[in-house]
Amino acid sequence: MCRAILTEQDGQYHASLTGPQGSGILTSMALANALAVVPEDVAAIEPGDEVTCFILSP
Repeated sequence: MCRAILTEQDGQYHASLTGPQGSGILTSMALANALAVVPEDVAAIEPGDEVTCFILSP
């Protein structure tokens, strides 16, 4: 899972990463309002690809 910022635009949700995802980088967790699920067998997610997100806060 990757820490992400989930926003709504034109009736659709869009996720973007909060920055570096290292375990010791607390800023990325503090900025996140969602966790984006990236399957283990997927090397990269491209802009426009759909991902499952878990909302951390409304």
